[in-house]
Amino acid sequence: MASTRRRRSTRRRRRAIAWTASIVGVLVAVVLAGLPVYVFPPAATVERADVVQVLGPALDARLERARELVAAGMADHILVSVPPPGRPASDLGICDEALYTCVVPDPYTTDGETIVLEQYARTHDVQSAIVLTDTAHVSRARAIYAKCYPGVATVLEVRGERTLLAWALEYAYQTAAFVKAFVTPCAETPPQPSAF
Repeated sequence: MASTRRRRSTRRRRRAIAWTASIVGVLVAVVLAGLPVYVFPPAATVERADVVQVLGPALDARLERARELVAAGMADHILVSVPPPGRPASDLGICDEALYTCVVPDPYTTDGETIVLEQYARTHDVQSAIVLTDTAHVSRARAIYAKCYPGVATVLEVRGERTLLAWALEYAYQTAAFVKAFVTPCAETPPQPSAF
């Protein structure tokens, strides 16, 4: 009787260890697969462009990198995505400066930001753009711009600090957003630019 209980207990422990090992194995595989996509996206070659586009949210580090690129002669103007009025960062002081054009993308998504750039390009004789975004967003932004933007857009990362928990959340969010980007068509560009 006691030996039967011991055997059952041993089997349960082995199953628990096998399940735990499987879950850990899957997590390790996901983390490793995501490293070149979310954490260390391939670097892009930076060449002179007509405009720098800062994807939302327009964080200080992205705006600073955009200013550095303009100061280095890599572009002449900065196009900034801002959220709708009433949301944080919707009223940036820089939007009144001549160097910047601030626009609320419609829809307020990366796809909507390709529309903003396309409309701006049509009215400002823009042939190429440098697009700045967060490290974890670079690969997805490149895929969306390649799919939805007809011009030349070089997407660059602006690295920020993150905790392990923040990286885990970013993995989940970006993966879900990648799936959405692959299964949905590009948003339609209105025939007439409204923001410029």
